[in-house]
Parts: sequence; structure tokens; C-alpha cells
Amino acid sequence: MVEVMPDPQLSAPPAPRPTGNPLEELFDGLPSTLRRWLRLVRVDPTARQGSPLPMRWAVALLVANAASLIADAILVVIGEWIFPSTQGFPHFQFSD
Repeated sequence: MVEVMPDPQLSAPPAPRPTGNPLEELFDGLPSTLRRWLRLVRVDPTARQGSPLPMRWAVALLVANAASLIADAILVVIGEWIFPSTQGFPHFQFSD
């Protein structure tokens, strides 16, 4: 009786396919559970999207700037609370 050995090439997982896009190749090289989680939160390097509309871009710019100013103000309040000697420091004023 002849014993047949399994071919390791057939039992190995498929190799990532070269796409020319390094991000897609990196994504394909990740474990399947991580790829599944990334796709669940809509991270997919194969998806092609156009540029955002100018109005959406402008709104995002305004929101980012406002959030940055609010975060700076919160950090100044926390800093002055932790280090009371910095109260009235000219660089902590909004005009600066």
C-alpha cells in the first residue's frame, strides 16, 4: 500500500495577492479577525471615494478649529487650577 503525503502547497493559506497598492497589500496581510473588525468600522482600502464636496470640507475645517480652541481653553483652565501661579499669564489669553 502506498501512503500519499498531503501537498503543503494545497493546505497553506492563500498568499496575499499583489495589487500594486501597498495599503491594500498590508491590509490583506492582516489576520482575518482584524480585517473583519476594520471592515466593521468601515476601514477598507479597496473602497474608492472621490474628494469631499467643498461645503463639507469647509464645515469640517470650522468644526476642527472650534474644537481645537475649546480643547485649548479647557487645558488652560486645568493648568491654572493645577499651577495657580500661571493665572493671568499673557500667553493664556484668547487674543494670543
